[in-house]
Amino acid sequence: MRTGLKPVTYERIKELRTANLRTQNDLALLLEISPRQYQYYEYGQRSIPVQYIQKLAQFYNVTIEYILGMTDQPDSTAGCIKSAAQHKEYQKKAMQEARKALKKKRAEA
Repeated sequence: MRTGLKPVTYERIKELRTANLRTQNDLALLLEISPRQYQYYEYGQRSIPVQYIQKLAQFYNVTIEYILGMTDQPDSTAGCIKSAAQHKEYQKKAMQEARKALKKKRAEA
């Protein structure tokens, strides 16, 4: 069962994930959701909330329009991190922060 978003949206988030050598668990951690919930998004079984699309676009250094299939140009000078080194560093920090947040949640439970 696909949702109302274009099929290209689901294909793009999977392409971006695999191209960046990330697992579904990595992305679930980043978005602070369960791995199963992320799978629903990637398989097109649930609509992806806008805030998650924004977070994925920032994490992958692409535009929201690219993820949504509105353009085939993944980058834009507006709002994108300029260098590959800066982008890698951003991804590293984002994953570290996500891991810290998960540890904190687990400690509070």
